[in-house]
Amino acid sequence: MKKENLGLIYAGFTSILWGFLAVFLKFSLVDLDSITIVWFRFSFAFVVLFSILYFKKNSSISILKKPPILIIFAGIALGFNYLFFMLGLNYTNPTITNIVIQIGPVLLAGVGIYIYKEKVSLKQVFGFIFVIFGFILFLYDQVNNASFIYKDLNLGLVLIIIAAVSWVLYASFQKRLSKDYEPQQLNLIIYLIPMIMFAPFANFGSFLNLNQSSTLVLLFLGVNTLLAYGFIGEALKYAPANKVSVIITLNPIITITTMAILDKFNYVWLGKEATSLFGYIGAILVILGAILAIYKGK
Repeated sequence: MKKENLGLIYAGFTSILWGFLAVFLKFSLVDLDSITIVWFRFSFAFVVLFSILYFKKNSSISILKKPPILIIFAGIALGFNYLFFMLGLNYTNPTITNIVIQIGPVLLAGVGIYIYKEKVSLKQVFGFIFVIFGFILFLYDQVNNASFIYKDLNLGLVLIIIAAVSWVLYASFQKRLSKDYEPQQLNLIIYLIPMIMFAPFANFGSFLNLNQSSTLVLLFLGVNTLLAYGFIGEALKYAPANKVSVIITLNPIITITTMAILDKFNYVWLGKEATSLFGYIGAILVILGAILAIYKGK
């Protein structure tokens, strides 16, 4: 298998994990505050990854002694991405949040083309156009329908956009360093920095009041962080950033489907789903655009 194809498969795994992420995050907000959730996700990922590398006697942990400055900035950027995403989720629902955050992968595609000089074909250009147009159509649909449900929707959108820009900074630094370092080596620092950043603000006492369901959800969030960013680190190492970004934009389709099913059960904590025909058309355009951007033919 070509390394690029392997990278795209890794990106697909990340997309699947992120497709379910916002729903579980919304549930976790019932019992925990945003900063505490973010701290736990990074702490879980760091402890597990460090333990694995340590017991394997992997030399990757040596990066902890003298980490490159860019990966420290990447960790800070990803920490703010997690935080602002969680804050934005407070004012919206998982579908809206996961659609707006796709600004990040679209911007990353631009970074890959214009900064890292990745080649792009005419077919891929049309794919990107479809992805962007589908994204805009879906966002327009959600804003029109959801503004009557979520009074602070505009604040939520601004917070999520900030999260998206922070994610682009993280991914750009990660892409730059992936030429010289192993992905999991970089992830050690990326997990450690936010863990330290948010520790003074986390409410550790709230963990004692979690029931079994909330505990399982929290553990899923930790595993999701570990696997998703493990996969995306590998994806950025082997595949062009513009293609990785397009595959990642597929994850809202999973969120939409999950929300449509859960909406039938009227979970109060989930928020009301507000997707019309135009929103689903936008979702189809995103999928079609991703296919055009990835498929290269013979």
